[in-house]
Amino acid sequence: MSEPSDQRKLKKLIHFAAAAAVYIVFIVFVVIRVSSNNFSLSRIFDYRQLLLQGLLNTLIISAYSLLFGLVLGFILYLARESKIYFFRSMSNIFIEVMMGTPLLVLVFITSYFIGKAFEFQNDYVLGIIAITAYIGPYMANMFKGSIDSIDTQQFIVMDLYGFSRYQRYRFIILPQILRLMLPQLMNNFSYAIKGSALLYVTAVTEVFYAVKLIQSKTFAFTEGYLILWVAYLCITLPLTLLTKYIERRYS
Repeated sequence: MSEPSDQRKLKKLIHFAAAAAVYIVFIVFVVIRVSSNNFSLSRIFDYRQLLLQGLLNTLIISAYSLLFGLVLGFILYLARESKIYFFRSMSNIFIEVMMGTPLLVLVFITSYFIGKAFEFQNDYVLGIIAITAYIGPYMANMFKGSIDSIDTQQFIVMDLYGFSRYQRYRFIILPQILRLMLPQLMNNFSYAIKGSALLYVTAVTEVFYAVKLIQSKTFAFTEGYLILWVAYLCITLPLTLLTKYIERRYS
């Protein structure tokens, strides 16, 4: 005889709480072992305005990077599917180069080479450009995977009725692939948020750089990294939960 639904849910909740307690005990143990006698989170919170500004900048940079990365990914996808070999080559070269370049290296190249070459030194904008270029190829693969999942018979029908390329994507393809892309889109947003931490090397005041500044003033290194970790979790965990909900909702 199977267990009642309420009992199964209670058992799962107890197991989850026990598993979470194991991690919490481990984290507390590590913090106690590595922290000094003057461990105090208040030293970090005394600079909460700087910390909040860093968090806000992280979200703004990541949101712009996601938006522009989505546009760039769609352009790369269209170019890769183009009948003109020049456009296909441009897209394929860009995708392969970007996917083979670490984001940290790309940030350096964008800020200290490309920005200097064009006499443009706005580190915020250059940071957004670097992250956009980095996630653009992943967006292109996202479009390709979603569009390839559409039944080929639909394309035959679109050809039969003489749909233009714009009509295909506007009325048939995009509405279907949107629900398929949402989980991966949330994952890419999470990647952009975590990747924005590398912009500290160009002195962009995102949350990682803000914590580094606070640490240089207070020498609260353990507290700073702990707050930094929690800050990123507060941003990325809700995105992860939202992604899982979307996957269950539209599976």
